[in-house]
This record gives sequence, structure tokens and C-alpha cells, in this order.
Amino acid sequence: MHGRYDRVCHLYQAEALVRALRDAGNNAVSYFITTAGHSSFEPETDTRLRTIMNELPPMTSPETASLQ
Repeated sequence: MHGRYDRVCHLYQAEALVRALRDAGNNAVSYFITTAGHSSFEPETDTRLRTIMNELPPMTSPETASLQ
């Protein structure tokens, strides 16, 4: 996710990250451009981050994964 008015991290950095992840085989990766800036406390950014986090698969530790 990237804030359109982010003056700290420029859009080309988000685009480069997505390109590198896709080149590494993660074609499911995408990003969203919001009307926010850099802060995660802006309402649109907060909402989008919560949605992304809620859609992530559950994490397992290496110890737990080896028991399955």
C-alpha cells in the first residue's frame, strides 16, 4: 500500500518492491494507492491496512510446522 501524498517513501519504491516480488515468483502480490500520506493513522490507510492484515493466512512457527 502506498499513500499518494507520501513525501517520505516515493511511489517508485513501492513499484520497485512489487516488481521484485513478482520477479521472484510472487505473482499474487499487489499494492494499493490511497489518497493518504505517510501516516498509518490516516483513516483510509488504517482501513486498508486492517483489511490486508485480516486477509493474511495464519502464521505458524517452524517448530509448529514440523509437528504437522
